[in-house]
Amino acid sequence: MSLSSKMSDILYLLFSKIINLYYRLENNSKSKLCIIGSKSKLYQEAKVINLQNNPSKIVIGNNSHIRGTLLIYPYGDGISIGDNSFVGEGSIIRAANKIEIGNDVLIAHNVTIIDTDSHELDAGERAESFKKMLKEGHPKQPGNVESKPIFIKDNVWISYNVGILKGVTIGEGAIVGAGSMVTKDVPAWTVVAGNPAHILKSNSGGGYNIDY
Repeated sequence: MSLSSKMSDILYLLFSKIINLYYRLENNSKSKLCIIGSKSKLYQEAKVINLQNNPSKIVIGNNSHIRGTLLIYPYGDGISIGDNSFVGEGSIIRAANKIEIGNDVLIAHNVTIIDTDSHELDAGERAESFKKMLKEGHPKQPGNVESKPIFIKDNVWISYNVGILKGVTIGEGAIVGAGSMVTKDVPAWTVVAGNPAHILKSNSGGGYNIDY
């Protein structure tokens, strides 16, 4: 092996070690922003944005795997995720009020779950709040921005590119089809899809029967 080849191998190994160290340090930093259970993992692409700087406001149970973004506002009760659950890459969970996700929940990629309107409905008030935020940072209180908690029960499967809006409860065992916009409660053990999401199938005897 030539000297140049040996140097290339050495540089490659050194670079790999530096990159691995960087990701370990980054993961440790993310872990300090939440409480994370045994065998759970925040992957390289995961983000944790804790604007309350209170780890107890983002709680992840045991053996859950997070590839998306968890964000809590400077107010509210935060985010809790149960055991054996998954949040896919590109998914964003934003809590200004409270978002509770149960056990054995599968959330695919590019899902948005948000419990707040994010801005005021009045145009003038919204414009002034935006300008104030640019100067002073994110507001410490919700003001006139409405929010309502979201509850996602055990054994739910949420497919890709789904939106879930404030005040929604998704019942146990429900399935939300790809590309759906969920604006109201989803009964347990049903399959919903569409914009707005509506029931396609309901559970009967352990299976899903069409119920248009």
